[in-house]
Amino acid sequence: MRAAKVDQRHKEGSLDGLKRAPPPELLPALVLAAGAAIPVLGVRFYPQWPVYAHVGTFLAAALVFTWLARRVAKRRPPKWDPLLFFGVSAFAAAMSWSGDAGALWVVNSSAAEVTWEVDGGIEMRLEAGGRARLDLRRGPHELRSESQIVKFELERGERLALALGERACIRVDGESRPESMMRLSAARGQPEPCAPERGDLPPTTGDTEP
Repeated sequence: MRAAKVDQRHKEGSLDGLKRAPPPELLPALVLAAGAAIPVLGVRFYPQWPVYAHVGTFLAAALVFTWLARRVAKRRPPKWDPLLFFGVSAFAAAMSWSGDAGALWVVNSSAAEVTWEVDGGIEMRLEAGGRARLDLRRGPHELRSESQIVKFELERGERLALALGERACIRVDGESRPESMMRLSAARGQPEPCAPERGDLPPTTGDTEP
């Protein structure tokens, strides 16, 4: 009689344990969530990394943690699609990057076309009297042109204007300044290249060092 009661309690305890056990898809979901958080944290805390490093981190996390999720799911197809987790991860990483990005304006007040690039990226051409804008991650950067090397740093949401050419001049809100670099407040308008017909360009004083 006592043995029958002990056996009955054992069965009831086993059933209660099964009822309290987490669903089998929970562990694979936690593994995928941990992997999906890695690219977002990388963009958030290491914005100075080049773009290819962030892309490599994302792909490595997606492959490794998808494999781990399948392992903990005991080789059965997990009920949580890894594409769902890492699709959200890519979106969150992109939003984090864009939220921290700053704007770089490049103006060319010279009478000749200028070739330039930022951080060793794609070489671009800026026609005489032209301007261009790039959204860059916060952190240090380097701009190279045919005659200049400019190192600068952008903070979160900051706007910076750089002037290229033999005579540095930036025009903002109708005011021309003989400066090669200008940090723009939120109240300022978009920078423009100075124009010689308006008398914006400062007079030449001889050869200038880049």
